[in-house]
Parts: sequence; structure tokens; C-alpha cells
Amino acid sequence: MCKMKNITIIILVIILTGCVNWVELTPEMENFQYTYKVEGKKKKKIWKLARNHFATIYGDYRRVLSVQDEEEGTMLGKGNVKWCFDPPICAVNEWCDYMIRFDAEDGNAKLKLNLVGCRLTEGGYESIKNDLDGLGRGLRNALLE
Repeated sequence: MCKMKNITIIILVIILTGCVNWVELTPEMENFQYTYKVEGKKKKKIWKLARNHFATIYGDYRRVLSVQDEEEGTMLGKGNVKWCFDPPICAVNEWCDYMIRFDAEDGNAKLKLNLVGCRLTEGGYESIKNDLDGLGRGLRNALLE
């Protein structure tokens, strides 16, 4: 009986997924950029604050950040963010990858996040946008400590 229920749920999800309205992402929707004024802090200090923040939010940041150049003040990597289909089928989670670029210089920093290969619903895009904006705000707070 339990197997029949699971099969019914899977079939329902497949049918409803086919009826989902997908959003055509524009380049503006795929790119998120955050700039930070960090007056009085040197490039290396800003870079270390950002690296420590990434370590906090990603756990093992080395899995996410493939390039870390303290001298240049740059970090590059790839992350992913979870989103779910618009209700009522929010039980189905999807993942979207994004590229990460962080650049520091004396008194300033920039974070660029670029969605790659994502197929999203409108609600899914809004969810990801909120998550990435939260990531940007969290980094700002870490840099200003």
C-alpha cells in the first residue's frame, strides 16, 4: 500500500512539473553584484574577513572556493542554492549553481554571483534572489565588523 502511495505521488509530481511556467532568465536576472565601502581597512584584512565569512556560511570553504589569491585580493568558486517549485508542489526541491567572484582592494570590495544553467519558476527565482541578496548582506556585515 505504501509503494502505491509513493508511485502516485511521483506520477503527480511529474505531471505537475510539466505544467510549470518556467521563467526565461535575462542576463540581468542571472547576475548579482554587491559593492562594499570598507573605509580604513586594507585589502588583505578585507580578504581575510571575507574568507572567514565564507568559511562560516559554506562550512569547508575550500570545496566552494577553487581560487584564493590573498595577494591579489581575489577568490573564485562555485556554489549552489536550493529552491522549490511554486506551491502546491513545494515538496520538490531543485538546485541552481552560481559562480562566485570576490575582489578586495584597500577600502573597497566587490562580490559577483552569476547563476549558471538554471531553469526556474517565478517563485523559484524570487527564492534564489532572496537567498543571494542575504548572502550579499551577510558579507557586508562581516566586512564592516
